[in-house]
Amino acid sequence: MNKLIKFFLNSILILLFINKCESSSNTSSTSALALSALTYPIITSLEPNQIYSTFTLEGVVYPAASIKILGRNFSAVLSDNVVSFNGIIGSILSATATEITATVPGGVSSGVLTVAKNGGSCNSFDKKSGINCIGTDVYVNCYSPFKSTYGSEVSLSFGSQNSVEFTESIGTKVFKVDLPEGSRSLLLNCPSEMTVTVFSKICSPTKTASVVPSAITPQIQVTGGYTMQFFVTTQSGSCIISIF
Repeated sequence: MNKLIKFFLNSILILLFINKCESSSNTSSTSALALSALTYPIITSLEPNQIYSTFTLEGVVYPAASIKILGRNFSAVLSDNVVSFNGIIGSILSATATEITATVPGGVSSGVLTVAKNGGSCNSFDKKSGINCIGTDVYVNCYSPFKSTYGSEVSLSFGSQNSVEFTESIGTKVFKVDLPEGSRSLLLNCPSEMTVTVFSKICSPTKTASVVPSAITPQIQVTGGYTMQFFVTTQSGSCIISIF
């Protein structure tokens, strides 16, 4: 009987010891993960908060500006950081623990800007978090380099007719509209001859010169899935602009 009691007591002691070791191991692993998460990069703001890729319009080159990424836990070693613009890697010009300056690469569209450190990866569904990586929304604005030369952008509604008044003898207005995915049509009905420049999602401009008014409303075919920006230059008068 004494041997049986001693066996049970020893078994209980062994189980308690194993449980303590596992608990200690789990605590250590949790602490290590928490400590690692504290060093993950964090983005607090972007300067500017709207970007564009280099493009050429009427022989004038509009070079992409650099962007400052402000935050914390970046690496001061340039090669330890990777900055991606919606999946396209940009060149890093300078880096500190709180600020990275990078060049916007060609072919960038609106999406997510990410900063990964030491081989990290933003592998979440929205591409804004992961292992040693952080992401934030970034918007491509093809009108930025013009510095509001043609006034403020006019927001149009998709799927309806938009009446726009041109007051100058010959003037240019800038428009934007959120396009759903798919093939879309831009219809313009102005009393005078017009010039239309449409920017793609990567700021590649397509200029349609001398669109002459006729019984058939001029149509320009575009591919949706982004916020389309376009210029219209015409004489004074009222124009009807529709996007379907």
